[in-house]
Amino acid sequence: MTLQIHKITLWLLFVFIFLFPKGGIKTNNIPITWGYTLLALATFFSILRPKIRITKNRLYALFSLLPLQILIVYSLIINGNSHIGYTIALLMSLFIIPLGFYIGFSKELDEWHLDSFKKMLSQGMLFVSAYGIFLFWYKLLIGEFIEIPFLTVNFHDVGTLETTKYIDRGGIFKLISTYNNGNVYGICLLILLPFYNLIESSKIKRIIVKTSLLLTLSRTVWYGLIFTEILTYLYVYRITLKTWVKLPLVLLTYSQLIRWINKLLEYGNEFIFDTTMGGRQTQFSTFRNFTLFPSRPFHGIDEIVPLSMLNELGLMGIISYYIAFTVPIFLALNQKYKSQNQKSFIVGMITYMFVSLSDGAFLLIPTLAIFFFVASLAQQEKIYDPHVPKRAVF
Repeated sequence: MTLQIHKITLWLLFVFIFLFPKGGIKTNNIPITWGYTLLALATFFSILRPKIRITKNRLYALFSLLPLQILIVYSLIINGNSHIGYTIALLMSLFIIPLGFYIGFSKELDEWHLDSFKKMLSQGMLFVSAYGIFLFWYKLLIGEFIEIPFLTVNFHDVGTLETTKYIDRGGIFKLISTYNNGNVYGICLLILLPFYNLIESSKIKRIIVKTSLLLTLSRTVWYGLIFTEILTYLYVYRITLKTWVKLPLVLLTYSQLIRWINKLLEYGNEFIFDTTMGGRQTQFSTFRNFTLFPSRPFHGIDEIVPLSMLNELGLMGIISYYIAFTVPIFLALNQKYKSQNQKSFIVGMITYMFVSLSDGAFLLIPTLAIFFFVASLAQQEKIYDPHVPKRAVF
């Protein structure tokens, strides 16, 4: 009975973290979403159970967070913070969320057969993608967004999407689906895309999902999409002669689609190959002035995550960050037998590390919830391959 309750909890978490991540309210300008509130409560009650089963790799992955967590606690005690909202998001993202997925739901994730998750993810990816495409064209043609308070948008954000979410591309707005932000939407879907490629047999549905990623009008998402497709072809699937024929065709298709979108937006090549990285080049000044340990009040994590870690937490911060986020990858890679499922989770984590060099949406809901969920799935000792043909991922 208890296990069934926890499986239902996982289903609710999927609905309110993946499908409707922004539903909720704000207090003192701090978002309180249904998904993160449920996750915090479920984690608390899960770790209080008398018997907790945790795999060795999940325990190692949790321990890998300790240096970063200790550094954060040290910084907040010694230096304080200058933005309470981002501080709460930091604590939730790096303390509560990994504790929940690495320990709290460890048993449920192992006994929750992937067939159940495959069906949920397949339907969920199609829903958020199709809704996102519909909303993109609705906004373009009608001139306004459809907002459902408490569900698709935070109650206190109603009517502010255009001005507060940085989604305007010169009068054409990014695809945001239920995520209210094109970059966050794209990054979250990219983490799950390798597994989705594996389980979804319908080419039409895969095209819908990838079309939605292109319509985010985010260069970070575009590059991330190309990166994850290459890695999926070369790592998840068995490499054959067809691989070397299909992969260039897929890359050519993406490049032509991106060029067409760029032309439609009436941008030049400087938009795609922007040397300023959308204004993010200023973050590189951190290299000229950083400390060994945190020396300033915590303010937040900017787009380029490693540089922001260096700026906010010092040299030990960027080192601790890479320990925390690459150890789960290496633990999964080091397993003697790796199924295609497991390989797809590995590619999802690596893809996040790649896009975080441009925009990691680190403290924005629900990025790290999805990352640690995938990281925990990657540590399963028994992962069953889906019965799908060895086909191209496009």
